[in-house]
Amino acid sequence: MIHPSTGSTLAFNGEIYNYLELRADLIREGIEFKGTSDTEVLLHALEHWGVEGALPRLNGAWAFVWVSPRAGAVFLSRDRFGEKPLHLFSKGPTLFVASDWRALAILTEKRFQLDEISVGRFLKLGVLESDERTLLSGVSQVPRSSFLKLDLANGLGTLHPPVRYWHCATALASPVDRADFEERLRSIVIDSVRIRLRSDVPVGLLLSGGLDSSIVATCARLTGHTQVHLLSMVSGSQRHTDTAHLAMMESFLGTKATRVDLQLRPESLIDETRILVSKMAVPLNSLAMLAHNMLIREATSLGIRVVLSGQGADEALCGYRKYLGLAVQDLVRHHRWPEAVSLLSRFLVNRSVLNQFSLSEGARYLPSVRRSQDWLGERVRTISVENVGLLDGETLADRQLRDLNSLSVPTLNVLEDRSSMAESCEIRLPFLDHRFIELAIPALTSLKLDGGWTKVSLRRSFADQLPEGIAWRRDKQGFSNPECELLRTTLKHQFQHDYLDPECLVFRKGLFHFSETRDSFSRYCGRNPVGKPWVRRFIQLMTLEMWLRCNQSMVE
Repeated sequence: MIHPSTGSTLAFNGEIYNYLELRADLIREGIEFKGTSDTEVLLHALEHWGVEGALPRLNGAWAFVWVSPRAGAVFLSRDRFGEKPLHLFSKGPTLFVASDWRALAILTEKRFQLDEISVGRFLKLGVLESDERTLLSGVSQVPRSSFLKLDLANGLGTLHPPVRYWHCATALASPVDRADFEERLRSIVIDSVRIRLRSDVPVGLLLSGGLDSSIVATCARLTGHTQVHLLSMVSGSQRHTDTAHLAMMESFLGTKATRVDLQLRPESLIDETRILVSKMAVPLNSLAMLAHNMLIREATSLGIRVVLSGQGADEALCGYRKYLGLAVQDLVRHHRWPEAVSLLSRFLVNRSVLNQFSLSEGARYLPSVRRSQDWLGERVRTISVENVGLLDGETLADRQLRDLNSLSVPTLNVLEDRSSMAESCEIRLPFLDHRFIELAIPALTSLKLDGGWTKVSLRRSFADQLPEGIAWRRDKQGFSNPECELLRTTLKHQFQHDYLDPECLVFRKGLFHFSETRDSFSRYCGRNPVGKPWVRRFIQLMTLEMWLRCNQSMVE
């Protein structure tokens, strides 16, 4: 879009959810509008307030390039949590910019080399695009929560270092009353859902029967949106099924969800995975994205082009099991033993987390535990990666912020955005509203973990707007694919034939060690695997090989 007066030009991907409020502010300051789109609001906001004045006011998911003749510069920016991608590559004096790295390969006619640090982080930590680096050497990203300025003065095109426009505190400036905190939390979540339901196309909501997606669904009802289409994934063979809780929410909301049966035929599972990797242009850590993509495809078949998801609440309010261990570790470090014992004992009595704890899962967060990496190839085996446990001097809130900035949320955003946009559907995340994050992260641990409950303030905030069995549910497991068992049985021979061959690219390029990986797979098939790190290794191998094969013309 081109500004009618200044000629500045905006290329914009994403949504500004609070564009109506910003439009009203701009009108009060004398700005005239010709249309009603959020793109026009963003263009006028940038022109009127400048980049540094406009970005902190935005509530949305975006990636944009703004060319300002008046400033003599080009500005590039991404949203606070990197929900939308924006890749960069420099070739001589030219800077290439694209949402998809494959466009850069086509534009530059270049085959990219692998970035060994990023590949190593993917294989060791399971993270993708967690910082400015990508899997490809020379291809970078505009950092999240930041903007870049390309100065065009004298025609030199000087690219300045990134400027952060948003920071999240990890400690409270003053004490917070529990009741006040819960009321503010509730108000922000309701408003976050309200502005994310703004759309000129049909909107859907991914409902699992768990706390977070159920809160999003009930907030839609509270804001008067009774026609939002609910979509749920079910499986008759799933060990931990959410069908009963899904039915509970359907009854409570007075509407039926479209149920998508996860019918992944073993004989076509690997082919389905290969197709998805090709569409998403990234390797995977698990086959869970197959289920996500099936839900999105069902949504688009129903004419739905926008879906809301409950991602983000677990990182903000300590919903994952690991946070209990990290919280106890934090208390012990500060010699607060009675509080640590009390916290653990209440979870033990409540049977809400400790009975689901896995030693193999929890070991990766202990600083003294070092896993064998003999299965990795020589190019990535010695790559240094960050400790995923609690660092020296780090608080629980600091560790949560690392999940938001690098260890968890960025990877989830990459995968879910690629999966949904591959089907021309946009995913929106109410719990990644910056107001929610700014309130939740610095909050006291007791406002997150208390009385044997994770996300306790979120539960309390919506307890009167949810069925009791949802608000105080103990056994939420999340949707799990049968990949562990299938890889050891039905898919075993196909996996060995197609992906445990020394001529595979992952072995030839030195990313995996062939004999160690082969022996590791034999041990995996010979006994019951303990924990996901085992199976993740082979899913990563398979999907990284798929990614390399389908992009051989663009990746060396």
